[in-house]
Amino acid sequence: MEINVREYGIVPGDDPGLTGKLRYLLEKYRGEKGVCFHFPAGTYHFYPDYAKEILLYIPNHDEDGLKRTAFDLTGYRGLTIQGDGACFMFHADILPFLIRECEDVRMEGIMVDYARPGYSQGRILSVEGKAMEIEIDKEQFPWYVKGGRVYFYGGNYCEELE
Repeated sequence: MEINVREYGIVPGDDPGLTGKLRYLLEKYRGEKGVCFHFPAGTYHFYPDYAKEILLYIPNHDEDGLKRTAFDLTGYRGLTIQGDGACFMFHADILPFLIRECEDVRMEGIMVDYARPGYSQGRILSVEGKAMEIEIDKEQFPWYVKGGRVYFYGGNYCEELE
């Protein structure tokens, strides 16, 4: 059974409600066998808002607990996610895919990326004793200083540099 995601309002573009539409679609067909979700070419933006929250313990992660995932594929059998060169762009703290208790899951013709890397990046200019001078591209990795501490922010998060 092939489902064109456009029929559910899932179209390329930067729609903050796209993740919620995807969640509805995945819940509707969970339990069906042999489903193919077809994503026409374009860039689809997924945000943590309206994503499914699941308690997960992931090896090699510092923060176990409640995670948000865009594509919760739990329990699917014979699933294909088909794109014609579609790009899935993820924003902020969201797991792109959760594939568990599944059989025969395929993804074809899609690219996956994050709008911003999971960690902000910079270049160390100098180190002297306990002091370090770092150059950070403020447009790519927005930050500010408050109370002598550095904070990185964007989308719907703000994290202190530790």
